[in-house]
Amino acid sequence: MTEVKAPQINVATDFDGEPGKDSMGIGLPRDFLKGEPAHVCATIAMMAMQPHPERVQRYPQALATLALYAAGVAVTLTTRQFRMLERRVIKYLEIVGDINYCHTLNWQYADYVRERAVARARQEKLI
Repeated sequence: MTEVKAPQINVATDFDGEPGKDSMGIGLPRDFLKGEPAHVCATIAMMAMQPHPERVQRYPQALATLALYAAGVAVTLTTRQFRMLERRVIKYLEIVGDINYCHTLNWQYADYVRERAVARARQEKLI
């Protein structure tokens, strides 16, 4: 008997807006963060990325990079690189924890990424 899978839910990101600063993941199911970690992290990376180089913001860029690392891409970081990204994501957490970001899941997404990135960094003995 074959397993029936629910269709994948995709959301859009607005590259004309401010990815990573605007509310992320509108339309994703409430239990999205309970999904397969690599898929979740890669999705968060895509939501935070800005393809226009002149508009890249340092905190969402760090979140996207750390999310890809947390997803298990076949690239590792040095301890220095990891700590720099981690500090920026922590700063991002402080920013999106602000009252202006009420009713968004940006903080939860960034915290999810940070936790999984730290787990990988410990496994690789970077930290």
